[in-house]
Amino acid sequence: MKRAVLALLTTIAGVALIVTHRTTPMAPTGMTRTASPKTVTGEPADTGHGMIAVTLTLSRGRITRATAVQHATSPRSRQVSARAIARLDQEVLTAQNAHVDTISGATMTTDGYRRSLQSALDRSGTTR
Repeated sequence: MKRAVLALLTTIAGVALIVTHRTTPMAPTGMTRTASPKTVTGEPADTGHGMIAVTLTLSRGRITRATAVQHATSPRSRQVSARAIARLDQEVLTAQNAHVDTISGATMTTDGYRRSLQSALDRSGTTR
């Protein structure tokens, strides 16, 4: 009789543990492939002529938009940055990573853009 009661109590305890056990979802590796877009901004990077920050929009595992949301403000830097940033934004969409070519005449802008871009990719959890 004692064995039957012990077996019954052990079974009840085991079932209770199984029923109340909560699992923690595993974090995905690489790019999340959700339908809703995710927007993330990289750490601002100093270009020597001002700060530059890049915002990425990611959807279904791809970079769908790259935009410099902060950049140099002096008149000459603004002129150089405008040309370079438009090209860099497009190159990111093609490359799908931070390995974009340096824009001639805008080396410092390109370097700052890359650093902020990589920061945004790191923050997004992608392994690009």
